[in-house]
Amino acid sequence: MKENYKILIADDEALWANLIKGIMEGHGYQVFVTIKSSEVINIAVREDVDLVLLDINFPDINGLEICQSLSSNPETEHIAVLLLTSQCDPSDLKRGLEAGASDYVEKQSSSLELIARMQAVLRKRKKTNALLFLRSVLEKSPYPVLTLRDEKITYVSNKLYSLLNYENGEEVQNLQIKDLIHEDEIDDFNKHLNIVDSEKTNYEFPYKFICKNGDYINLLVHMVYLDSKKGIALYCNTFV
Repeated sequence: MKENYKILIADDEALWANLIKGIMEGHGYQVFVTIKSSEVINIAVREDVDLVLLDINFPDINGLEICQSLSSNPETEHIAVLLLTSQCDPSDLKRGLEAGASDYVEKQSSSLELIARMQAVLRKRKKTNALLFLRSVLEKSPYPVLTLRDEKITYVSNKLYSLLNYENGEEVQNLQIKDLIHEDEIDDFNKHLNIVDSEKTNYEFPYKFICKNGDYINLLVHMVYLDSKKGIALYCNTFV
């Protein structure tokens, strides 16, 4: 394993928790253990863990409540949660996923299955967190911005959808890029978009954008190649 992920095991069965701790440390993880439900969030924040292996059945509280607290707390919402179950109750699993858990594993499972599920969750969460970080950076841009990948609109900043008179970013993401660029300019736009993508470069040119009410607005568009996974960012600026 190349990355030193931090894992918190939250389980009131100390013997089992410490046994799993030893197995995980053998795979290169940095592991913390708590048998107290009241310590889960504090340890998760203090140690900046990447994943919580969370028992559903604490004696004083349902683990699903802890999961909900982790997923709804801005300080911990980025942390993956893998639920531990003694038996597979479909209703518990459904509620767990709705509460923000990434996956579940039964305590009776082999250590190999546990590690495999944990690694899968961490890989998925890493991609999600990278996207969230990118979006937070783009949202702080002084310019309206959107991102494109494989000709699909993947992100729209508040500044841009407001400028185009849309209610939210999802409205714009449900469109195709041809719905936003004047028909006389879309071919040129796509031509240079493909050049930026293939040559991994930048390009700047003014284009006429179509607002929700049908009006047009001239925007100076700076196309910036991000990478093969994130696509291309379009930084826009109004001009006379």
